Amino acid sequence: MDQQLIGQFEARRISRMLSKLYLGRLRQDEHIAVSALVADGWTEVCFELQGGERTYRAEARLNGAKQGLRPNDCKDMLVDLLGHLFDGYLSEPREPFTGPKWEELQYEGYVVFMRGQERAQQIEVLAAQLLHDDARQRSRRATWSPNPHDDDQSD
Repeated sequence: MDQQLIGQFEARRISRMLSKLYLGRLRQDEHIAVSALVADGWTEVCFELQGGERTYRAEARLNGAKQGLRPNDCKDMLVDLLGHLFDGYLSEPREPFTGPKWEELQYEGYVVFMRGQERAQQIEVLAAQLLHDDARQRSRRATWSPNPHDDDQSD
């Protein structure tokens, strides 16, 4: 069962702290949303740069139960790791530091898994529209049933 590790108040506090830390590198309409949860011994922290034309979501997780760490210690370590990596990401040009597949890495002597994805809002909207239009067309074709006399030319 998933358990939220960061409440709304703490998430806003961390987000404000990061905004101050990255002052001058976040664009006018950008902010970083933070979340953390614990499930089955795993602690996961997510940073998502929101706003602007693109969003970048990066997740880091580790199995604290197997590595002898309490969930709050895991959370603090993962927040530090993602904070450090976002520091580099926010430099120009912005290059993602991890891809969409889970990658294993060592951080402070612990095994951490990380993944991330950069998305362009306009492209997401266009893709959703294309999928919706395609599904509607398929639905129309699937419900059309020809009349056996349509091709009958014997009028």
